[in-house]
Amino acid sequence: MEKEEKATDLELDSTLEDAQDEGQKTIYEIGFLLTSTISEEDLTKEILKIRDIIEKFENRFISEGSPIKKDLEYTITLSRDGSKSDFDQAYFSWLKYELNPNDIKSIDESLKKLETVVRFLILKTTEDNFVPFVFVPKTIEKIEITSKDDSTKTENKEPISISKEELDKTIEELVID
Repeated sequence: MEKEEKATDLELDSTLEDAQDEGQKTIYEIGFLLTSTISEEDLTKEILKIRDIIEKFENRFISEGSPIKKDLEYTITLSRDGSKSDFDQAYFSWLKYELNPNDIKSIDESLKKLETVVRFLILKTTEDNFVPFVFVPKTIEKIEITSKDDSTKTENKEPISISKEELDKTIEELVID
């Protein structure tokens, strides 16, 4: 575990050195998982705690993602205060800010202290690479497709039903190599 922490610190130090060479604020995205035991009404409060940590350094907010409760691909075990907790689900969300690179280490340390944060990741990014998050369940039986173009609609036209395999095949045919 000690080696893992050292590797993370080395990566953080490398990121800070790169940013300090530029001598200006940089765009960062902070992705995080919050414990699934948080109630819906407390979820907003927990995200505001994370925002407060970032904003106390007078950093510019850019955007954020709505929290989504997800099944995790694997169980995450955390040891805190002498007890272990296993997490199979968590709320995923993200925040994008323009940050002073010198503030990253303090933000990192503060986020590690929050008991509701299962895991987080701070990434250097750009302001304009926003891609809306779309959750696709692991198992898709059938997908219904309807046309948004009013000119193709008729009164009795029903949605097209297509299997996942048929959809994959159609997409592959459309993709240009």
